[in-house]
Amino acid sequence: MNVVDAKTGAGENPVENIRHVRQLVLFCQFLKHLIELIVEKPTPHTQKQNRDPLGVDLLDHSLQVSTGFGRIFFLQGVVSTQLEDHKRRFEGQDFFFHPGQRLCGGGSLLPEIHHLNFEPFSQHGHEALLGIEFITLGQTIAQHHHRSTAGLLGKPDPTTAAGNENHQKNEGPYPRSENGQAMRWIALTGVNGFIGHNLLREFLEQKPQTLNLKVEAVLGADLTGSLERETHAWATAQQNYRFVLAEEILSELARAEDLWDSPPLAVIHNGACSSTTETDPEVFRTLNVESSQQLFHYCSSKKVPFLYASSASVYGDGSCGFSDAVEQNSNYYPMNLYGRSKHQFDTWVLSQKERPPVWFGMRYFNVFGPYEEHKKAQASVLHWGSRQIRESGELKLFKSHREDIADGQQQRDFVSVFDVVRVTLSLLELALQNPDLPERGAFVNVGRGEAATWEETARALFSALGKEVAISYIDMPEQLRAHYQNYTCAELSTLHKLGLTRPFLSLEEGFQKALLQFAENTDSRH
Repeated sequence: MNVVDAKTGAGENPVENIRHVRQLVLFCQFLKHLIELIVEKPTPHTQKQNRDPLGVDLLDHSLQVSTGFGRIFFLQGVVSTQLEDHKRRFEGQDFFFHPGQRLCGGGSLLPEIHHLNFEPFSQHGHEALLGIEFITLGQTIAQHHHRSTAGLLGKPDPTTAAGNENHQKNEGPYPRSENGQAMRWIALTGVNGFIGHNLLREFLEQKPQTLNLKVEAVLGADLTGSLERETHAWATAQQNYRFVLAEEILSELARAEDLWDSPPLAVIHNGACSSTTETDPEVFRTLNVESSQQLFHYCSSKKVPFLYASSASVYGDGSCGFSDAVEQNSNYYPMNLYGRSKHQFDTWVLSQKERPPVWFGMRYFNVFGPYEEHKKAQASVLHWGSRQIRESGELKLFKSHREDIADGQQQRDFVSVFDVVRVTLSLLELALQNPDLPERGAFVNVGRGEAATWEETARALFSALGKEVAISYIDMPEQLRAHYQNYTCAELSTLHKLGLTRPFLSLEEGFQKALLQFAENTDSRH
């Protein structure tokens, strides 16, 4: 095809000009069909065929254009003998289609094909209108067509080079069920973070408690900024795991549903901005409120349990107590934007008429443990305290800025991440095995139910490290004083009412277990 002059629109000869005009007209008609396809709601017929990516009706699902030619290409390696046969059958084969004609007979089900390409070419006087590459992975052509038209209309399109940057950051193949049945899987956000990664390890390493849940795969999500962490590198090297970017979680949930033949067993939502010193409300609105609302709606529509991370920061200065009872929720006044965002979502949940069959908002108290290094200044005393002790032999604590509280006598309910994971998984088990729980939805405090002073906490850390106690005090920064919680202590009546009464680890036990995990992680790096 000769190039059209950019200024005049004229080609190099009149015959070619006529051909260009014909193509332009056809292309405009094609774009009109694409726009109509976007706004058109799917019919029961199109929904029925959503697992037949090569055997779809073009009239209902795909191009909706005049007669043309195309060619099928398998651009990535296939993964089974059956697919190799289909590859030999179809790769490079020309096909002729018109509205309503099936691309291939027999309704072949090929859920593992990775790419399908409609490449334009001319033959026998027929002209192809446009080449479109679809990333199938078990989705219908209609869905992929929608993603491609989004690119044409100025929205990000993962099937084009310009829109593929984020899509390529999704890592790992979608695992397949060994027994050929619907996959038992969960969706977990915040997988490269602190609590989220500890939960992810429980599932991927198949610890005893997760074995009872019979989870075969995990769809994990986190933000782009987390991709350089060691937690991400470890997870994406594991089997039965698929990582996706948090901003694509809803579309990837749909994709996983289609490939794994079922919705997730549950969604565990730990992804959030947890900084208590962040001052941009937009960050919290987007990450902590709106994303949580979207997943809540998803679980409501799919009728699957929703477990999410709330926070003890909703209780503010503690003057109104620490009851997680639903009827007490309106009594609390958080002290920072992080706490307000968590409380805002908790309040929004209670206002919803349509809810998941079971939901739990887990109000984590002051959690410590492995894999919190990325939190830096926001990490727990275990992280920065053990480093100080090893480097200098002493631990520096903030002086009290209140006259009625002595230095080192501020109190916190410190809880190990090992207990947090255990409780979260126990709640998940309750939600899955007892869908008719009296508490179909509840806020649940997750803490030891004991407040320890900072001095007691420091002494427990020195003991776990086998070091002599050496504590000094420094002034608390002005910017922290107005938002500082001088006392936190979980009230555990809801947890106990749900039958979860197993004792928590003591401070020293939790520190010792975490330090042992630190040592194992260090050895594995070498």
